[in-house]
Amino acid sequence: MHILNISPSQLLDLWDELHSVRQGTNTFGGDVIEFYLFRLMPNSPFVWNDPHSSFADEHYYAAACNLHAVCRLFEEKHGIAVEFEDGSNIDPLLDRTDLNRHRVRLKVAHRKAS
Repeated sequence: MHILNISPSQLLDLWDELHSVRQGTNTFGGDVIEFYLFRLMPNSPFVWNDPHSSFADEHYYAAACNLHAVCRLFEEKHGIAVEFEDGSNIDPLLDRTDLNRHRVRLKVAHRKAS
């Protein structure tokens, strides 16, 4: 399990948005959230001076890992699945070689009984 390194405010903001998606009331798309990774990044002027630096890559990767961890916690708590908008698994967020993703669209799906 990834250890979260985000502020309580960042965590609660994301948690609230996931709840709104679960209820189908998210302001972006009802059952879809459009989430920008910078929202889980530390407030650092160095990142914004050169958003293509390896320093920025580390912050984007940490933000993606935090997003993944919060989504997995949300899944455990509510017995649902958080997926990309197209229905695919969110594990690619942990791929350090694919840091082109500055925003993601996620949806909440009810798990099928096995």
